[in-house]
Amino acid sequence: MPEPEKERPAQMTSLTRPLGYIALTYWFVFWLLNGLDKFMHGVSVTILGQPLFTWYGKNRMEQFGKYFDRMEIPHDGIGPLLGTCGVLELGVAALFGMTLLGTRNFEHWLGAAFSSCALMFIGFSAWDVVAGDRAELLEHGTYVGVVFMTAAFLVVTQFQPSALLRERGPRVRPMALAS
Repeated sequence: MPEPEKERPAQMTSLTRPLGYIALTYWFVFWLLNGLDKFMHGVSVTILGQPLFTWYGKNRMEQFGKYFDRMEIPHDGIGPLLGTCGVLELGVAALFGMTLLGTRNFEHWLGAAFSSCALMFIGFSAWDVVAGDRAELLEHGTYVGVVFMTAAFLVVTQFQPSALLRERGPRVRPMALAS
């Protein structure tokens, strides 16, 4: 019988931990700014009464106006739809923020953050199909893949799979027998 595969120590975690925080920070900032963009298009941002810059972002009202025209839907639904999307996006940002700040139940926050992130992009993709915007569909579909790759990277590098192996016992590699 072949010897069980030797466990590799989980030393990569200390090397990749900063990359994990960078990835989580990216998604936090991504959702925070996208959520704020739904409410702040064209708003002048000031600090202590002094103008700092004007937030231009993307004019979703114009974009969705074209969608609603094509779909023959009254424009008075655009504001509530974009507001709802903005609130949901800020909620996803909050989940990534909790993941970054929290040490308790890190895995649960991480799972909730990435699940909600993927669901948002899947929802956006469904809208893109209905609205007939293939460019946005390609963008959102690409983001779905990036979400899954980022989540997989974090699971592999931020947790210690060797601890799970110790609990279950050694892993034996299957072997094909030649006759």
